[in-house]
Amino acid sequence: MQNSEIGTFYKKSVEIRRTDESRTGYRVIFRFWDEKATNVRLIGGFTFYPRHDVRYFSDGYLAEFLEQMNGYNLNAPEGTIDAALTYAAISPEDWSREKNLVHIYDGAYKKDMIFDEIEQVWTASVDLTGGYYLYQFAVSYDNGVNYFADFDPENPPLVNRKYDESSLVCDTYVPVNRSSFYVPYCKEKQPPNDDHQWIAPINEPEYKSTLHFVIYPGLDSERRPLFVSLPPHYDSEREKPYKVLYLCHPGGSMMGDWIEQGKADLIADRLVKNGECEEFIIAAMELNSFDKKDKICNWDYDKIYKEFMNCLIPYMEHHFHVSKQPGDRAVAGSSKGGMVAGQIWYRDPQSFASYGIFSAAEPYHFPELPDYNAHKKSNVFLASGFADGWLLKGYGSKKYEGGPQRSFGGEEDVTMIGMAKVLSDHGIPFNNGKGIYIADGSHDWFSWQKILYVYLQSGIWR
Repeated sequence: MQNSEIGTFYKKSVEIRRTDESRTGYRVIFRFWDEKATNVRLIGGFTFYPRHDVRYFSDGYLAEFLEQMNGYNLNAPEGTIDAALTYAAISPEDWSREKNLVHIYDGAYKKDMIFDEIEQVWTASVDLTGGYYLYQFAVSYDNGVNYFADFDPENPPLVNRKYDESSLVCDTYVPVNRSSFYVPYCKEKQPPNDDHQWIAPINEPEYKSTLHFVIYPGLDSERRPLFVSLPPHYDSEREKPYKVLYLCHPGGSMMGDWIEQGKADLIADRLVKNGECEEFIIAAMELNSFDKKDKICNWDYDKIYKEFMNCLIPYMEHHFHVSKQPGDRAVAGSSKGGMVAGQIWYRDPQSFASYGIFSAAEPYHFPELPDYNAHKKSNVFLASGFADGWLLKGYGSKKYEGGPQRSFGGEEDVTMIGMAKVLSDHGIPFNNGKGIYIADGSHDWFSWQKILYVYLQSGIWR
């Protein structure tokens, strides 16, 4: 192989170049056109942490709780932490194969771009390992006093569609403002954990799902937006109706994030292509309009549950070739969306085959019931990132109006370990008895992509 090969342009502005000059085997070259800009920064999820390094566990939370985790199959490495703090992420410039690094934080890296006077373009390059990455360009027109960050105009998010927001109840619509690209795996230079071929782009049209944006009538006849991903060989006339996975987005996010940033449709397509999963439909609804607005991200779970059962599911069953059997439905979500999936399970453990609760829960809201027989028969999947603060820490801060009591064992425990303890105390099985699934990564889409991939292989259908 030559020392430096001609790169492949992912889009006009992103070149993925295979070169031995890169420590990872791949160099990503970014280009941004704006002659009026005085400064441009590249912002992306290009940072790392040492795999299984206990200092990063639960966003640097105190290791004194490690003993309390016995029985939850966390398998945290031995070690101690001197203080409750977040350890600095490692930049791609400090990456090496020997360090056994994994992705962390999907927007922590910043790099000033250089303006090429001859080509009249801003440029920057970064050596990256395999996988999907999210990025933005932050532009300043006043010599760096103020920056405005947005997606790459040459590589816009697929789901950042323009529509008349005034016609929707979704008055808190949050557009996807990050672009994405994929870097191949280089076996010669990268360790095995950088092999993300399970999420590699699919070039064959016959294996690609199709994305549809629809408006459905919600509660009180409100017009609500919805993304529906139909499998590659969707057939409205086939004898067997399709199963549906309902995905709930994180707080401060939007319905399209599970498609654009989580790559849910691509993950499903890959599994179907490899014969590891049957074809099914993905429905991603908008949840921000259910915010009570009395404090940050305080969604109305009762209203969301009614929306699911009285509006969304009936709409899907009427407009698509969808099974009406509870065993052919699943609901899952990450962060605040994971809380939604958990709250639906609290209220109704029989209307879905599986409940995927990723990276946030509300064990302090666990209902007191005469018996939990129905809950014991349901299929619950708990998962989090190794460096995810919501695993144990709970982000008890003024921002969430919670304080320290939102950490494990607190009055308003929102942690995944807390959820596991509540379920175990009530004799309710989860993850098929295998314990919480811990993915490499933090409270971000790097983790949630892998979690969804594992979740879909865990046997979510009855």
